[in-house]
Amino acid sequence: MSKKEKRLSAFDEVRPGGEERNIVELDKDADLIKLRDLHRSTIGAAMNTIRNAILTGEELARIKSNLGHGKFLPYIESNKEFIGFDKRMASNYIRFYENRETVKNAKSIREALKQIADLNKSEKEINPAEIPNDEPKEIYQRFKSGNSISSKEKKILKEYLISEKERILLAAKAKISQLEKDLNKI
Repeated sequence: MSKKEKRLSAFDEVRPGGEERNIVELDKDADLIKLRDLHRSTIGAAMNTIRNAILTGEELARIKSNLGHGKFLPYIESNKEFIGFDKRMASNYIRFYENRETVKNAKSIREALKQIADLNKSEKEINPAEIPNDEPKEIYQRFKSGNSISSKEKKILKEYLISEKERILLAAKAKISQLEKDLNKI
């Protein structure tokens, strides 16, 4: 068997998720049957690609929730050589998982990304706040050091400070409640 025949015979093997076909096609040309089967295999591989992307996103979402705030991106970036993708692709995988009902029938990764982008276009604000890459904490540090910040950054900072105040207040109330329970036990 030549190398070419060996390579082509690999396409005849049953693929994961595929099924053996024992149907005898009497009046069809063998080349047409082979073309049809190769096409079906290609479509099946594309569907497996989307399925695997969704499963990868599910696993990344689980890891992200377990790592806690601010630890996920450094985790991905420090391991990108091993896992073979960076934070941008990780974000895409998570988006596939979060939008799995929308992308499950996509024929390619590119089509799935376009479907998500089209979905998000309808949800975007008319005048979205153009936020520089600075995090709210960085904006806060610049504000505290006396640097001027834009009106959009002021809005971001105000929302951040309000949410931080509420977060700290809730944590303090929980701690006070626990202390009161302990005092009552004494």
